[in-house]
Amino acid sequence: MKYIRYLIAIIFILPVALVDYLLCVPIGFLLKKSGAIVASEKYKRVLIHFLVHWIMFFLGIRLHVQGKENIPSLMSGGAVFANHQSLLDCVVLEGSGLWAGFVGKVELKKVPVLNGFFKTKNSVYLDRKSPRDSIKAILDAANNIKDGYVMAIFPEGTRSKDGQVHEFKAGSFKMATRAKSKVIPVAISGTRQILEDCHSLFFKDVYVTYGKPIETKDMSEEELRDIHTVVENEVKEMYNQLVVKK
Repeated sequence: MKYIRYLIAIIFILPVALVDYLLCVPIGFLLKKSGAIVASEKYKRVLIHFLVHWIMFFLGIRLHVQGKENIPSLMSGGAVFANHQSLLDCVVLEGSGLWAGFVGKVELKKVPVLNGFFKTKNSVYLDRKSPRDSIKAILDAANNIKDGYVMAIFPEGTRSKDGQVHEFKAGSFKMATRAKSKVIPVAISGTRQILEDCHSLFFKDVYVTYGKPIETKDMSEEELRDIHTVVENEVKEMYNQLVVKK
């Protein structure tokens, strides 16, 4: 079934993604270079949100979103930390109403079109094999947050293959603590059954829950050291509630 999903993506999604790319990336870039940063972000958001809803329809995703009031608004800054189950996690986060750049693995540079979308969203690449590059990526993400952009990361470091939320890496939270920004915990459930563990082509329920923002600007050094544990526990609690619901 997984390969049928891939075939559907090639036939129905790839052509639309190419058109969306040609409309989104060059014009978005020109608007940003001309100084119309907010207009550029709004323009790109409309096109990319259309694309992700197109993807969700053809891949059979029925999305349920909780805590919409906690989704950071455009150019408000902030750092989103979510558990990671599937390649589709970025898609459902976008589909839930989030507009954010992502901290993603450097291998994405090799993926045509996706690479262009990634860059136009002020995303940064992280090379886990290089500690120096990893630190630079987190600092670049922090600078983006200071400039008003929202950044998202999957602090487990890799996709969960057993359906559990695993340990959050403390280093990933420096993009929030360096920027003294709010932290938004997010739980995702159901994306793995759409693609990686696909056994049916029927629509399936996917859930995204946004927790209440946690402010870091007035935290003590001790609180900042433990922020990854606090967010991990919050995400686990929200995720367990979603699993029970399913």
